[in-house]
Amino acid sequence: MKATLINRICPTCGSPFVTALKNLERGGGRFCGKRCNPAYHTPKREEHRRKLSLAMQGKPGPWRGKKMPESARQAMREAAKGKILSPDHRANIGKSLLGRPVSMATRAKLSQKEHSLGTREKMRAAQLGERGSNWQGGKSSLEARQRAWLTRRWRDAVAGREGFVCHECGADPLDGADLEFHHVKPFTEYPELREDPANGIVLCIPCHARVHGRLSTRGESMGVIYAPKGAAAEYARLAVNLYQSCPHGCGYCYAPRCLHVRDSQFRAPARPRSGIVDRLRRDAKKHANSPIPVLMSFIGDCYPSEFDGEDVTRDAIAILREHDIPVHVLTKGGMRASRDFPLLQGPACAFGSTLCWTDDQDRLHWEPGAAPVADRITAIKLAHNLGIRTFVSVEPVIVPEQCISLIQELSEWVDEWRLGRLNHHPLAAEIEWARWAPKLLAAVKASGRDYLMKQSLRQYLPEGSDVERRANV
Repeated sequence: MKATLINRICPTCGSPFVTALKNLERGGGRFCGKRCNPAYHTPKREEHRRKLSLAMQGKPGPWRGKKMPESARQAMREAAKGKILSPDHRANIGKSLLGRPVSMATRAKLSQKEHSLGTREKMRAAQLGERGSNWQGGKSSLEARQRAWLTRRWRDAVAGREGFVCHECGADPLDGADLEFHHVKPFTEYPELREDPANGIVLCIPCHARVHGRLSTRGESMGVIYAPKGAAAEYARLAVNLYQSCPHGCGYCYAPRCLHVRDSQFRAPARPRSGIVDRLRRDAKKHANSPIPVLMSFIGDCYPSEFDGEDVTRDAIAILREHDIPVHVLTKGGMRASRDFPLLQGPACAFGSTLCWTDDQDRLHWEPGAAPVADRITAIKLAHNLGIRTFVSVEPVIVPEQCISLIQELSEWVDEWRLGRLNHHPLAAEIEWARWAPKLLAAVKASGRDYLMKQSLRQYLPEGSDVERRANV
C-alpha cells in the first residue's frame, strides 16, 4: 500500500518538504530534517554525535562493499523528491567534495552524459560571470573580440602552409577526421603572434586534447574507411573518399569549405589521394566480410570527367569486393561508371546517381563538369537491367517541379529515392519548403519504391508523416 504524502513547510528554515501522513499521526514530520529539529541539538545529543563521528573515522560505512536493494534506492529517491536543501547544507556538501580527486574514467562518463535542455540552461547560467569556476576578472570579453579577428583568412593561411591534415598524426578530413587550429605559442601569452600563420598548426581533436592535457572522448581517427557524421550519416554508415579534387564544379558543393581550400584548387582535374589504394587494402582487411556497405564517395566524384593521374576507382571496388564488402557507388559520372557494373553485381551492392534536373540547361549551370542528365538516366536504366540495385539522390532539391517530374518518369528503374534540400546557398531562402516538401513526399510514396526524406526536409512535413521506407540492404 502506497504511503500518503503531505506537502509541508519547515518552521525552522522555511523550506518546502514532503512527509508521510503516518509520520504526522505519530507526532513527527514537522521539520525537513534533523538539522532543523531542535530536539536533535541538545548538548547531550551533540556530544553523542561527536563521539559517533570520531568512532567511525577511518572505518568503512555500513553499505561499503554491499549492493543496496533497488527498493531501498527507490524509497530514497521518493523521499528526496521535491526536497530543497538549505544553503548551509549545500555549502557543506561543496566543502566535503572540495579537493577530492576525480578519476579519468569518471570524467569521461560525466562528459558523455546527456542533459535535458532545461538542465543545460541551468548549468550554463550557474557558470556565468563571477560564478564561473574559471573566472579571471572579466578579461574574456576582450579575448572574445580578439579571437573574432582570427578570420577564415588566418585559418586558410595556416591550412595552406601546413595542409589541412593533423600535424601530429596525419588524420585527414577525407577520412572523417574533425580538425581544429592550434596556436603553438599560447594565444593569451603571445598577443603579437595571434594572427601570425607561422604560429598556427592543424590538429585533430584527440591530438589537440593531448597537447592541452585534456581528456578527449572522441577516440582516434579512423582509417580511409570511416563513419560519416551529420547529414552524411543518413546516407551511409561507412564511406571512403578516393580523390582530393573534383572537376565537376558544382555550384552547391560544400567540399572546398570542408577541406579549407579555394574553389579553384578543388575544382581541378581529379587527383587521387596519396597512397589511397594501399591504405584501402589495409583497411579492407579490418572490415572483411562486413554486411555494412561502403559508399564512395562524399568528397570528390569517383567517376570524374578529367583525371590528373591514375584512375583508382576500379581498383578500390575490386579490393572491397575481394574482401566481401558491399559497395555503394554515388556519382554524377553517368555512363563512365558502366565499365565497373560487373563488379557491382554482387549481393548488397548498389549503384546511385545524383539527379536534380530534367532540364539539362539547369544541370549545365549548376554542375558544368558533370555528365548530362540523359547520360545519367541511361546509366541508371542499364544498372537496373543488369540486376544491380539502383538509387537516385535528389539532393539538393533546387527546382522542386523538376524533381517531382524526375521521380514520376524514372520510378520504373529506381529502387530507392533519397531527397534532401538545398543548404548554405542564398537561393534556399527563396524556396517554399513547407509547400514543396509534402508534394515531394507524395511523389516518392506514389512511386511504390523505397525512399528516404532527409532531416533537412522532414522539418517541413506534418507531424507523423512516413519519412522513410528502406530495404535492409
